[in-house]
Amino acid sequence: MSSEPIEHLKQLLCPNATWCVMLSSLVLCGLGVAAIGTVEPDYAVLQGRKWLPIALMVMIICTLPQPKLIGKASYPLMWLILAVLMYLLLPGAPLVPRINGATSWINVPGLMRIQPSELAKVIFILALARYLRYGSSYRTLFGLLVPFVIMLVPVLLIYQQPDLGTAMVFGPVLLAMLVAAGAKLRHLGGLMAIAATAMAVVVVISLWAPEPLQVLKPHQRQRIVSAIS
Repeated sequence: MSSEPIEHLKQLLCPNATWCVMLSSLVLCGLGVAAIGTVEPDYAVLQGRKWLPIALMVMIICTLPQPKLIGKASYPLMWLILAVLMYLLLPGAPLVPRINGATSWINVPGLMRIQPSELAKVIFILALARYLRYGSSYRTLFGLLVPFVIMLVPVLLIYQQPDLGTAMVFGPVLLAMLVAAGAKLRHLGGLMAIAATAMAVVVVISLWAPEPLQVLKPHQRQRIVSAIS
């Protein structure tokens, strides 16, 4: 039997920086439940007694696999989460309620409601990290295409739910990971300029273009108007 799993468990049990992250997560969860309690005390009790313990169990389980195993599983998990995101967009898909006009959740009968886009964030980071670790083409301008495609597919699926807020999170994460991996800043700067131009065009369209030319939903345009005014 390989000693790697045993060594991995020893590393987890020894005091390290991971403990600080877990402690910070627990503090944030406690503050979140307390904040909910100021508005809906009954729902805060439900969060503390049911959802929080489940979340803590999942967090502990996620720390057990070895990093090598997680890396190998990242691509299959990416395909799986993309399939789930596509399932959410199917008309009349079972267990997929429409909440506030969005099909972003899957109901697990008698247990809880899961938002796959939140899982997609973590799996995207794992898949991109594996690609960046074993590749080097991202140090060229055209080589950045693959990382952007890895990001673009889940972003488009999440945007169609529609969930613009979650979709926008992927861009900064991609940029940070490319910088950490050693991508050339001049290439990233050019792409950021293109992205900023595209965002400016969307804002202009949202503010002044007639309805047939709009690319965002009314509630999304309202957020832009509210932020500027």
